[in-house]
Amino acid sequence: MSESYRPARGWDASAGTAHGDMTHTGAALGDLPDDPALPGLSAIRVAGVSGAFPGLGLEGVPVEVVLRAHAPLKRATLEVRAGERHLAIVTHAGDPSPEVELHRALTLGLAGAPGLRVPSLVAWDRRRRILVFDWLEGRSVTELIAEGKGARAGTLVACWFRRAAALPILLGNPLDPGRILRRMHKWVVALGVASAALGTRAAAVAEALELTKPRGGTPHLLHGAITDRHVLDLGDGAGLVDWGRFGQGPLEFDAGQFLAALHRLDPLGSVATEAARVEQALLDGTAGMLDPPALAWHEAAALVRLAYAALDHGDDGLTHAGALLIRAGRRAKEAGASRGRPAARTMAGTKGSPELPDDPDLPGLVAIRAGGVAGSIPELGLSGEPVELTLRAHRPGRRVVIEVRAGHRHFALKAYAKHRADEVTLCNAFAAAGLAGETGARVPRLMVWRPDLRVIAMGWLEGPTAHELVKRGQGRRAGELAAQWLEHMAALPIDLGRPGGSGQVLGRARKWVDGLSAASPALGTTARALAGRLARTLPSEGAPRLVHGTFHDRNLLDVGDAPGVIDWERFGQGPVELDAGTFLACMAQREDKPKWEEEAARAREAFLACAAGWMDPRAIAWHESAALLCRAYRVSRDEEDGAARAGALLGEAARLAAAG
Repeated sequence: MSESYRPARGWDASAGTAHGDMTHTGAALGDLPDDPALPGLSAIRVAGVSGAFPGLGLEGVPVEVVLRAHAPLKRATLEVRAGERHLAIVTHAGDPSPEVELHRALTLGLAGAPGLRVPSLVAWDRRRRILVFDWLEGRSVTELIAEGKGARAGTLVACWFRRAAALPILLGNPLDPGRILRRMHKWVVALGVASAALGTRAAAVAEALELTKPRGGTPHLLHGAITDRHVLDLGDGAGLVDWGRFGQGPLEFDAGQFLAALHRLDPLGSVATEAARVEQALLDGTAGMLDPPALAWHEAAALVRLAYAALDHGDDGLTHAGALLIRAGRRAKEAGASRGRPAARTMAGTKGSPELPDDPDLPGLVAIRAGGVAGSIPELGLSGEPVELTLRAHRPGRRVVIEVRAGHRHFALKAYAKHRADEVTLCNAFAAAGLAGETGARVPRLMVWRPDLRVIAMGWLEGPTAHELVKRGQGRRAGELAAQWLEHMAALPIDLGRPGGSGQVLGRARKWVDGLSAASPALGTTARALAGRLARTLPSEGAPRLVHGTFHDRNLLDVGDAPGVIDWERFGQGPVELDAGTFLACMAQREDKPKWEEEAARAREAFLACAAGWMDPRAIAWHESAALLCRAYRVSRDEEDGAARAGALLGEAARLAAAG
């Protein structure tokens, strides 16, 4: 094979990815990272670019590959040179079709804007989750700063923001202040675990940002992760690359991200003057477009995220994180001083639904509160019927579930902050497989999908949950239903969803360990040891199957003749033992309650008896142990006796991990 790989060196606290060095090493393609979550990268490791993507016509041409970025279990970017061709290949863990749709929309939207470009999409493979782009030739803002051309760099970035404000592209999930604040809890906890001083400083910034959250405005298309590495000087204009985190939100979001990224470039050293020129040129070029308090707010939030990202780089990272948090504190103070006290949020008018929460991050809920179900979703055909609403679940800023009764009709409305076209696609696949009927194993039937409101209406499954079965003394029935469902899923040929195996689970364990450490040093020590054991004993996994992702006793129902399963927001592809371990961890938590202990144990016994012979018991134990670690993290935050209960769950998790 006439293909070679050139590894790049260096690190970037803004992204945690490698980049830079272009020295040829002659390394084999097999030395590319082994990341099971990226099927495209695995294919290139084995067959090379020409073999993995024969449609590119590279057979017989010497191909040189450089790893430009790698976020483990998420994505990787390769630079490819083959003769006169210069390409970028991006391999994803998730479905890349939203990014494909965006690039097509951007190509049309920028057709009348000379000098503004994004990479041209050459080809893509949905099954292997690979995107291939022409390489944009140009110097990055990073390079312009090093050359003393900061003013030119800032002018280019301003050109992008002026154009973004006029692009009529309504693609992408919300990127708003509420979402940032929800994510900030993780960053603050991790900084506190790394250093008490960093944690105190980060918590103060987070508190200040909570009090001065900007009001919502007209959303625009956002890059979502724009830094000095993403904006290029093409000679006759500007280019912008790496659109994997695009969304909808205020322009100040992207502007704050960009300005924060400048401060990882040694702002007290030789580049400080040019970085200041970049900022000034950007502000001059967007005069009147950006709200100064909102810009300060978003820059402060982005600086906290960069401080969190710097933790992966040892003592140097801690020092850098401290400098970033100092600036974040100043910018948060400026945001508050400029804006003053935030206005009190008023309740929207309601029609027959005063009990529904006020959550402006959920456009469907806002519409229902203002116009009722019949008025906001006429496709349901409820005009003139009395409608009874019951709030079933609400995660502020994320989703709400409402039970609806209207005459003889009974269904669920689910309103989201993010677009859920993936869940709609899954519902259609279930229907094609015969799982949306009135008999046999089933899921709720899709009724209406309103992408503009981010609302899904689904049929209501009638029957007690497995949780209710355990409370009624029918634990054995609950365990049997769980095993029946998983056996049915094991034979279902649906390949939708992101990878969700043991590697992905382990990737989330850091968050759980950090949270438990913040709750109690003793819990943190136990959790860290458990996570270490799990990392050393990863189970072998066969071909991935459709998994529910949150298969617990409240999502499993007895629908009379078979099991029914609801709430598929976290579905993915993984081993059947993942769902099995999640269910058993739920039963282990129920066993912690004396009144349910006996029936929860019966559910476990029945489940394991049904699973014997076709599931791997070691893999089940591994996933149950990991799920117990997750549950310990949650109860340590959410319950009065959380520390004690978390300790008990960690003890059971450690026992399972040791036995496996």
